[in-house]
Amino acid sequence: MMNILNHPELAGFYSLAAVAIFASLRVVTQANPVHAILSMIVSLLAIAGIFFVLGAPFAGALEIVVYAGAIMVLFVFVIMMLNLGMSNDEREERWLDAGTCATDRVNDYYRGCAVCDDWYGS
Repeated sequence: MMNILNHPELAGFYSLAAVAIFASLRVVTQANPVHAILSMIVSLLAIAGIFFVLGAPFAGALEIVVYAGAIMVLFVFVIMMLNLGMSNDEREERWLDAGTCATDRVNDYYRGCAVCDDWYGS
């Protein structure tokens, strides 16, 4: 029977495989698309680590550069540009809240008082 402690490459393979499986499950179950893409990047990096453990460093480097580096960054930019968070109506309601407007007016008043103090010296 093979002991995992006697073979460090086997321990690395199993730990990276567990990380890849866990991150892949998070990709499917995440409601937030940005978190799902970040979990997918972790999954791809774990698969690249598996390639390194198996003795294929060129395949691991290509996995990192092509998939985790270029394609996933493109996905992150597209998701951030689509702005899949709250809808525009909710955002405008939050921006146009009466409290927000009143806070801005009070801040403007105090800034004006400070400028007048500097100009006229009191």
